[in-house]
Amino acid sequence: MFEKYLKEWEPTGDVYNSGGIGVDQPKRHFPITERENMLLALMKEKPMYVNTSVDTTRFSPVIIPDNIVRHWTIEGKPVEFVKDEITIGKDMFGATWEFVPITGGSMVRGDADEVVIKDIAHWEDYVTIPDFDTWDWEGSVADNKEYFEKSKDRLLKWNFLTGGCNERLIALYGFVNAMMAYIDEDQKPHVHRLFDKIVNVYEDLIGRFKKHYNVSIMMPNDDWGTQRAPQFSNEIAREMLIPYLKRISDICHKHDIYLELHCCGKNERLAPVIAEAGVDIWVPQEINDVGIIYDAIGDKVLLGTLTPGEKKEMTDEECRAGAKAFMEKLYYPSNGHIVYNAGYAATTNPKMLEYLYCLSREFYDS
Repeated sequence: MFEKYLKEWEPTGDVYNSGGIGVDQPKRHFPITERENMLLALMKEKPMYVNTSVDTTRFSPVIIPDNIVRHWTIEGKPVEFVKDEITIGKDMFGATWEFVPITGGSMVRGDADEVVIKDIAHWEDYVTIPDFDTWDWEGSVADNKEYFEKSKDRLLKWNFLTGGCNERLIALYGFVNAMMAYIDEDQKPHVHRLFDKIVNVYEDLIGRFKKHYNVSIMMPNDDWGTQRAPQFSNEIAREMLIPYLKRISDICHKHDIYLELHCCGKNERLAPVIAEAGVDIWVPQEINDVGIIYDAIGDKVLLGTLTPGEKKEMTDEECRAGAKAFMEKLYYPSNGHIVYNAGYAATTNPKMLEYLYCLSREFYDS
């Protein structure tokens, strides 16, 4: 019954470069490009088929020192890190990060006594302000010319590690100190001054990323939740974080860039304030009930999720059932304004993507 759509699903023989993370994705005989299809959903128009998280090309260039010290470079010439090497280095604001191979991730080095900011009232004495004029923008553009050319049929997404104000404050001041500063009336004014400066720095950086790379989506990492609940109340979020996230959103929109918030944790309760900040895309972690979030902000933010009951290893029958459940629970009711979070690693069963594509094409053709 899906013969027509299965022909569209067949690979063309060419691939999209993964930039060194995950696996290269095949190009297919879609009726319109992934770029065009994703833009339809972002503009709240009817797409032609289901949008997935692998329909964008990620970009996390080596020009940003944070990406080097955290082992997270995605571009035409990504750094080939030594697998078992512990890497220690500073990010653009002066925090020291340590990549630990056994965990496969990085953390700010040291304990509470070794934070960068010793006194939040005088953060200017401790924080490094990056000088973007000293960065090799022309060299970076040259290194990525072919990468961008192969990605032109997809939106280019800038993955900005530690890009949100909350994560940046935690990196510079420590988690406990940051949480205390949000509620301490004596510290709040100094946090506001710091966040104001950070956003001014980001405004310069966003403009350069548009000028040099023509990015279409900016995705700052700014986790706000824990395994059980948000790190702070909606009121604290509105007072201390949302004004600055809204400014980042406005800056992005001024440059024709969509803002995708990477915000891990159980953050269902924060959904309304995330929408208030002007965020365009949010893919909550699976510990959240995306149905609840969709009911709250689905008309304002393009949300993403997995299919019900999805796991790494699935039979063909389980994929078919999961795809059907995803479509009936979220896709059909939203008229396609939901993203399937396929992920970039080789963990998504290709049959799941195939079934979702065919079901969505049938939905729009009917």
